[in-house]
Amino acid sequence: MLVVYPEGRIGLDPRLWPERGQTGVARLALTTGATVVPVAQWGAHEVVPYAAPRGLLRALPRTAWRRPTVRVRFGAPVDLSGLRAGDPRDARRATDRIIAAITRELAPLRADEPDLPRHLDPTRPVRRRSPDGKPLTDTVRAEDQRRSEA
Repeated sequence: MLVVYPEGRIGLDPRLWPERGQTGVARLALTTGATVVPVAQWGAHEVVPYAAPRGLLRALPRTAWRRPTVRVRFGAPVDLSGLRAGDPRDARRATDRIIAAITRELAPLRADEPDLPRHLDPTRPVRRRSPDGKPLTDTVRAEDQRRSEA
């Protein structure tokens, strides 16, 4: 078992949603055939915020400590079928599937927040372009449904 963070760094999104991932996890999974299980966590940023100075916990008196809640959610394995190892485009597609799966698992942990990412909000229109370059308006949920049926 190997735990890898596909973003490759602490995310810089001010709303703390997953960003575009690096392709290393996908390339490793495609090459070895390993199963990728998306795991989302929420609350770790409250334990020690990214901007906290080093030694913050040692500097705080015990009376100032609080116990934040960190929640973790495991998803179903990511379907990487139909993608080939060694193809950079397939590595990017696999990475996008992995990040989308992590984000889908994170959404229920943050359900009380008003601003879900665009691709998780079924009522929010998303601008897309057709293969001939013409703009399309569609919802991602419908797009995801079509992809899963294919």
